[in-house]
Amino acid sequence: MRKIIFFSFVFIFNFLPSGSFLIFNCYSQWFLQNPYPQPNPLLKVQTVTQEIVYACGGGKTLIKSTNSGSNWIVLSQFIPDWNYPLTSNVNSLSFIDTDTGFVCGSKGKILKTENGGYNWIMLETGLTTDLYSVFFVNQFTGYASGMSGIIIKTTNGGINWITQTGGGTASLLSLYFTDAINGWICGTLLSGNILKTTDGGNNWIPYPCGVSMPLNCIYFISFDTGWAAGGGGNIIKTTNGGINWFNLPSQTIADFISVHFPTNETGYVCGGNEGCNVLKTTNSGNNWFHITQNIPYCTNLRSISFVNSLTGWITGYEGKIFKTTDGGNSFIQQSSGLTYTLYSIGFVSPDIGWAVGNVLTVLKTTNGGDVWFQQPVPFNPNFDNVFFVSQHTGWVTGKTISGDTGYIIKTTDGGNLWESKYRIYNYNLKSVFFISNDTGWVAGYKSIPPRTGIILNTTNGGNNWVIQYNVISDTASLEDIFFVSNTTGWSVGWWDRILKTTNGGQN
Repeated sequence: MRKIIFFSFVFIFNFLPSGSFLIFNCYSQWFLQNPYPQPNPLLKVQTVTQEIVYACGGGKTLIKSTNSGSNWIVLSQFIPDWNYPLTSNVNSLSFIDTDTGFVCGSKGKILKTENGGYNWIMLETGLTTDLYSVFFVNQFTGYASGMSGIIIKTTNGGINWITQTGGGTASLLSLYFTDAINGWICGTLLSGNILKTTDGGNNWIPYPCGVSMPLNCIYFISFDTGWAAGGGGNIIKTTNGGINWFNLPSQTIADFISVHFPTNETGYVCGGNEGCNVLKTTNSGNNWFHITQNIPYCTNLRSISFVNSLTGWITGYEGKIFKTTDGGNSFIQQSSGLTYTLYSIGFVSPDIGWAVGNVLTVLKTTNGGDVWFQQPVPFNPNFDNVFFVSQHTGWVTGKTISGDTGYIIKTTDGGNLWESKYRIYNYNLKSVFFISNDTGWVAGYKSIPPRTGIILNTTNGGNNWVIQYNVISDTASLEDIFFVSNTTGWSVGWWDRILKTTNGGQN
């Protein structure tokens, strides 16, 4: 029998630990195929023109679109080594035109591009603290803010930076300037203050805004009129340049992360703790209404940017990008690919392979993973493992969504049609391996205490299964199984359990 290319490992795009991200430019021999263009949270988005959009986020992520979001280019590969842990974020970006832009992130890093993100130079700030926001008013003058009250300024395009005072020990989360000398900063400032400068940052004056919770974002449409939003559903507005602020009713307690007003009347805020909230106003913020229901597969949303009152983008966790061209009445998801948890992947040739995961996910590729399509499965399990002995014949194991029944399903036509071959109550079936079309094994464990391991065997292509191992006293859950011949194989599981057989699983 010809050798089958097979991998059994876990791809988890949706449930990475907090603060952990996937990095795509670490090793040149690996590149992301799904979800595309990348799965990391996108923290900021900026529309430069109606066609050119940039977004940045976790895991040193930076992406760009030159066709209104229909396709995205991963610019992260062009960012130089930041010389600190690769889980660092790109927290903010500021482009002054289609080519010249700046990004900031962890450990005081600021980078600059002059060719649309394809080459970057590191700007020396002298800082080691995280920077949360960067804003340039022209190619020379820019500001950045971050942890511990840090505010820095450059007047020569980032070649040199000077430190400004006024932020105390607060985390300064967002800054905005209407010109080179007039600007505002918000964050976790004491007494609910917002900082304002009218002399290019030489002096920062605190103005009370009446909000005790952190303010995460700030936006001004003119020198006089601006908005800020943050924790507890707070949205505030000023009409005299930030000297006085008044609260706007949002009718929610969601934590807002981003605010944007493409016109004086029309504005949007987004955010939402563990959920998803997008609000819109058409009367300068006096009234707000939800448009969240118009967003498909909504997730934690982090940034919003509109190029006019109708066309805009929202970015969020799982690398999702949503676009509207009708003022939020409808959105389309532009980041292609699924973001479900994928537990197993197997290839029978360099071109043909499958991946399986939760929420009834069975994906197939016929071109080496460049394109994946979902295959219909007439069952309701979460799938844990996949194994194909040829491009036509394969098996998948898993359990029902409720977790009370283990499944084995089989296809003989490359995954177009699947049939159930075995079910067992109160068991999770975690791994499947076939040494030939007829002979195979499945390993798993009981889903209720005591969690005893189980090994099943078939010698007729899965039509019948027998239990080879199910020792009540052995409570080590079995997670994987592998054979090198009809007789010799191993199964591994919890509590350092390693089982070996030399007689096809009889012992």
